[in-house]
Amino acid sequence: MPARPRIQLFPDKKFWSTYLPLCRPVIDPSALLQKEVYEELGRLDRVLRPVIDARWKETNSYYEFNDDWNVCWHHSMGVYSDQMCCGEFLDIVQSALSRMKHDWCFHVALECYQDMGWGLQQAGDGQIFFYRGEVFGNKEDKFDYALFDD
Repeated sequence: MPARPRIQLFPDKKFWSTYLPLCRPVIDPSALLQKEVYEELGRLDRVLRPVIDARWKETNSYYEFNDDWNVCWHHSMGVYSDQMCCGEFLDIVQSALSRMKHDWCFHVALECYQDMGWGLQQAGDGQIFFYRGEVFGNKEDKFDYALFDD
């Protein structure tokens, strides 16, 4: 029996209806909530960025973290290199998220379809998000999500 894919693919409408509520900023947050979100977002950054950097910074991979500090349990990054589209990447993000006190939504824009100076990336253009121990992708995007199943 083949292993279950690591990313659950949703049709476009279901992907967006599931994802968008998870990234809405809190309107007029209390000072206490704002402090709590920012402290935990800082912790997530301190846990996740060094591991990603240690694994891929010295390679030809290109990626960047979003520094949008809205008051919500959401963080994001962009991945622009095929070689980061692997099970190891999913494991690293899941491990960091599992160490957080709150349920975080972590969105990754997968823009692996252009020449970054060392050759054409071929995985395509897609996106995933992590939430409560699961990973979801938009199956309508033109992306080879099977790369993450290694």
